[in-house]
Amino acid sequence: MSTTRTRASGAFTLTELMVVISIVVLLMAIALPAFTGMVRDSEKSLADNQLRVAVGAGRDAAIRSSSGDGAAVFLFTPAGRVQVIPCVQVGTLDDEVMDGSVPTGRYRPRDVFVPVAEVEPLVMPRGWSVRAYAGPGAISRAGTQSTGWYENVQANVDLTTNWVFPESGFTRPTGNTDAAVRSRGWQRQSFMVRFKAGSGELDTSGREALVLDPLAVADSIYREASPWTGTTTLRVPLARQLAIDPARFVRTVLGGSGASGFSVQQQRDLLGDRSAETVLCRGVTELALYREDSLASALGAAVNRRTGTLYAPDADNATGPRIDPAVLTQSGAADDAELLEQIGQWITGTLRRNNAAVASDARIYTVERNLGQIREIEASVAGEVSP
Repeated sequence: MSTTRTRASGAFTLTELMVVISIVVLLMAIALPAFTGMVRDSEKSLADNQLRVAVGAGRDAAIRSSSGDGAAVFLFTPAGRVQVIPCVQVGTLDDEVMDGSVPTGRYRPRDVFVPVAEVEPLVMPRGWSVRAYAGPGAISRAGTQSTGWYENVQANVDLTTNWVFPESGFTRPTGNTDAAVRSRGWQRQSFMVRFKAGSGELDTSGREALVLDPLAVADSIYREASPWTGTTTLRVPLARQLAIDPARFVRTVLGGSGASGFSVQQQRDLLGDRSAETVLCRGVTELALYREDSLASALGAAVNRRTGTLYAPDADNATGPRIDPAVLTQSGAADDAELLEQIGQWITGTLRRNNAAVASDARIYTVERNLGQIREIEASVAGEVSP
């Protein structure tokens, strides 16, 4: 009888297992960058498509509107996503221009927009953001005779040009009183692509508008009694109406179908720039689509984990939306003005660090005047294209 031992059928030696594992690891190392690139390309295509569809939906709202212009409104949500909401104009308010939180005694007509009924917002893929080009004189700083739109609370900010972020999601007040909520209302600001009612032609006037975007019930100014002085009995039924038919709510407050009983001051408290329930917007014609982490990396920084952006969360913002101080430190920028300048340079592909050009994957679009479609343009002509 033979005493020779044979290996059990199907068994592997330790050496063979190590070889197989090494091959698998090698294949994964080769395939992972390609797979990651495919995911990035897929997200880029999705973001581009969402942006095109959203702007088109805003134009469709204008063409179908019987009450006023339509718009694609860009908002940032507390969940860390940029969403685009098709809206329609339903009224006009003679609103007071705010200089930060301080009323100026100057007034300006601002059209009031509400989301189009039964049309869901278009949400950008996580990590993707949209900024808008604000030309010379478009923005201002609180305390310097504000122009009304994008009052910037940061010091030493260059007011000549800027690529602005939708600062609409940094709104939670430190207190839950009416005064605390109202004190943060002027800080909600963003931008829209606006189209003329009926024709769908691009509106290039840069007019300001107020977009109704109520906060959660727990934070809402509408739960408080003070804006309703003299019309207290309307508070509960109108709050319900707001949830069901925002357009009718706005028309009731503005008295569009008869005397509403609201004073002009109450209208401004409920729908104006000082209200936390509205976002002050301005029409723009150039947009930049980009990944927030790509921008942060180009600046030598990392996005804030809580917001997914360069901004600090509400809990750290005593005076309003602001760039995360850690981002400023990591970037090496001397102040906010230099950082905002670097952001604009990165978007337009002209940023240099350590005497070397920094690559940018931002995509810049302009909106065509007649067709209302967005068209990608070269970064070198951004800010110079006339729709």
